[in-house]
Amino acid sequence: MSSENRNDERFTKQERWTVLTTVLGSGLAFIEGSAVNLAVPALQETFGGDVLGPQWVIESYALVLAACMLLGGALCDRWGTRRVFGWGVAIFAAASLWCGIAGSLTNLVIARALQGLGGALLMPGSLALLGNVIARERRGKAIGIWSAFSAVSLGLGLVAGGWLIDNAGWRAIFLINVPPALFILWILRSSVPADKIDPDHDKVDWIGAITATLALTLLTYGIIESSRLGWKDPQVIFSLLGCLPLFVFFFFWESRTRDPMLPLALFQDRNFTGANLLTLLIYSSLGASLLFMPMNFLQIQHYTATQAGLAILPFVFIMAFVSQYIGKIVDKVGARILLTVGPTIAGLGYFLLVIPGTDAHYWRDLFPAIFLQGIGMSMTVTPLVTTVLSAAPTSELGIASGINNAASRLAMVLSVAIAGPIAIAVFGMDLQKDLEKIGVSETIKQEILEKQTDLAAIELPTDLPESQAEAVNATIADAFIASFRAIMILSGGIAILGVVLAYFMIGIKKKELVEQKEEIQNLDAHAM
Repeated sequence: MSSENRNDERFTKQERWTVLTTVLGSGLAFIEGSAVNLAVPALQETFGGDVLGPQWVIESYALVLAACMLLGGALCDRWGTRRVFGWGVAIFAAASLWCGIAGSLTNLVIARALQGLGGALLMPGSLALLGNVIARERRGKAIGIWSAFSAVSLGLGLVAGGWLIDNAGWRAIFLINVPPALFILWILRSSVPADKIDPDHDKVDWIGAITATLALTLLTYGIIESSRLGWKDPQVIFSLLGCLPLFVFFFFWESRTRDPMLPLALFQDRNFTGANLLTLLIYSSLGASLLFMPMNFLQIQHYTATQAGLAILPFVFIMAFVSQYIGKIVDKVGARILLTVGPTIAGLGYFLLVIPGTDAHYWRDLFPAIFLQGIGMSMTVTPLVTTVLSAAPTSELGIASGINNAASRLAMVLSVAIAGPIAIAVFGMDLQKDLEKIGVSETIKQEILEKQTDLAAIELPTDLPESQAEAVNATIADAFIASFRAIMILSGGIAILGVVLAYFMIGIKKKELVEQKEEIQNLDAHAM
C-alpha cells in the first residue's frame, strides 16, 4: 500500500475528536438503556414492591426515545447537527443527575422520560456528525468504530451497571453519566466544527411530532395500567380509545403536510413495509425477553446484579462479532433467506428458555438459549437494514434509517407494555392454584394474591406460619417460572411469525444489495 493511500486512511486531528465525541455520546444512551433493566429489583426495594412502577422507569425512557427519534433527526438537518447533538448530551446529563437524586418513583419516571428526549437528540446526531465531518474515504472506518462501540456499550452497561448496583446502589448508574457528558460537551465546543445551516430548510413538523408522542403515550399507558386497574377501568378505556383519533389525525396530517416527520410514500414499497413490520416483530420478541431474563437471574436463580449482567453478555458479544461477517453473506445469497433463517434461530433460543426451572445451571440450561438468540439476531439485523435501504430512494436513505430505528424502539416499548400484564396474569393464576394445594389459610392466600403484581418480589405476610414459609416461597418461584415460560413462548412465537412475514413480503435482488453495501456497513448498529 502506498504512503498516499495510508495517509488517506488516517483521521485528521479534528476527525479523531469527532469520532471520540460521537462514540462517547451514543455510548451513554446505549449503556443506560441496558443497565437500568438490572435495577428493577433494587427499585422495587426502594420505592415499593409493585413491579409496574419500575416498569415505567424503563418504559418512560424507551417511549420518549422512540417517539422523538425522527424529530431528533429532523432537527439535526434543520437547526445544525453539532447544536442539536450538544442539546441532547446536555439534556441527558441533567436528566441523569435528576434520576440519581430522585426522591420518589414519580420524579424518577419523569427524569427518565427527559433522558429519553436527550437520547433522541444525540443518537441520530452522532451519525450525522460523522457524516458531516469525516471525509468520504474515511467515513466507513469512522462509522465502523461507532458501530463496534455501540455493541460493546450494551454489554458494558450490563456488566458495569450490575457492578455499580451491587457496590454503590442503583443511583450510581445514573450519576456516573454526568462527568463523561461534561467532557463530551467540552470536546464538542472546542474541537468539533459547526455545520452550515440552510435558512430555507428549517421547518419542523411539530404537529406530527406532538401528535405521535401523545398517541404513543396514551397507548402504552393504557396497556400497562390495564394489569393493575383492569380493562374496564375508565382510565384504561380513555387511554386506549383516546389514542385512536390521535393516530388517525397523525397519519392524515403526515399525508398532507409538505415536510412530514414520517413520509408515508415510503410505505408504498412492499419491501420497505415488510421490513419495518418485521422490525416490529423481531424487536418485540427481543424486548420482552430482555426485561424478564434479568428478573429470572436476579430473583429466581439468585445471581448478583454483576452476575446477571455477565450472564447476558454473550448475547451482545456474539452480535458484535458475527454481524460484521453477515454483510458478505447477504451479497451472496440475498436478504430473504437470512431473514427467514435468523428469526427461526432466535425463536429456537426463546423456546429453549422454556425448559429451565428454578435451579437452572447457566452453561447447561441458559447459555445455549442465549447463544442461539445472539446468532439469530446477528443474522437478522444486517439484512433487515439492507432491505430498508434498498427499498428507499437514495435521497431518503437517512429518513428510511430513522423510521426503521424508531420502529425498533417502538417495538421494545410496546413489547414490554404487553408482556407485563401477560406475565402478571399467568403468575397470578399459577400462584392461586399452588397456594390452594399447600393449604394456606384463605386470609393469607388473598393477602399474597393481592400482591401478584410484585411477581417474584412478593413479601410474605407477617402472620404466615414458619412451617409454611418455605413452601410459599417455592410456590412464588414456581409461579414466576410459569410466567417467564409464557413470555418466552410469546417471544418465540412472535419471532416465528416474523419468519412467515419475511418469506412472503421480502424479496431483495443481489444487485440492489451490492449497490447499497456501503450504506449497510455504515448503519448496521443504527437498527440495534
